[in-house]
Amino acid sequence: MVSNYPASQKLWKVVQERDNFYYEIKLAGVVIDRIRVDEPAKSYLKKEGLL
Repeated sequence: MVSNYPASQKLWKVVQERDNFYYEIKLAGVVIDRIRVDEPAKSYLKKEGLL
């Protein structure tokens, strides 16, 4: 299968809504899923300076 999306296109990002963080997954500019970031992942992302 050949993709029309460049390999460098970012398909996910971390977003904050109220007191929770979510991985927001996009395809062709449309949000297709949101997954809540759990505490261990949140600690790691904060340690790496990504939040």
